Amino acid sequence: SPEGVVSVVNRQEAGYELGPNGRLQPIGGGPNDPSAGENRIRNERELRREYQSATQEYRTVRQAFQKVEASLAQGTGIGDVGGIFGVMKIFDPGSTVREGEAATVQNSGGVPENIRGLYNRVATGERLTPQQRAEIVAVGRAQFGTYEQSYQSRVADFTRMAQGYGI
Repeated sequence: SPEGVVSVVNRQEAGYELGPNGRLQPIGGGPNDPSAGENRIRNERELRREYQSATQEYRTVRQAFQKVEASLAQGTGIGDVGGIFGVMKIFDPGSTVREGEAATVQNSGGVPENIRGLYNRVATGERLTPQQRAEIVAVGRAQFGTYEQSYQSRVADFTRMAQGYGI
């Protein structure tokens, strides 16, 4: 090559070497090797943080569904309130309805009207029938199933990323 001109083919980036495929790759154990020491720890931490963020809604919904099952199994008025509140959280994980409040249209956007109506009745002392409790658990389970499918897909994606990083 002419003097002063560096050929891209002969140029080597610091921390990289020419691999068997003719492309630059990080030098094993070097500063750019994603599986090396500090890089590995940083990659694990960043991937964990991203995973936690990407799966937060699923964890909220899973906790709500567990609350639905446990609360309605009690067969009590307070259990009814907790169970319906839990199913409302499954439908609208970001809702602002708190136990003991009336569930209005404004504060429970994605929740079906019949669930809001049941919640409002049990919040004032009415109790659910065993059939209503079973139906609420079934509705919660079905709704939770959609989150579960999405979650499993994300787990597979993050597993591939982790394997790609060698972690």
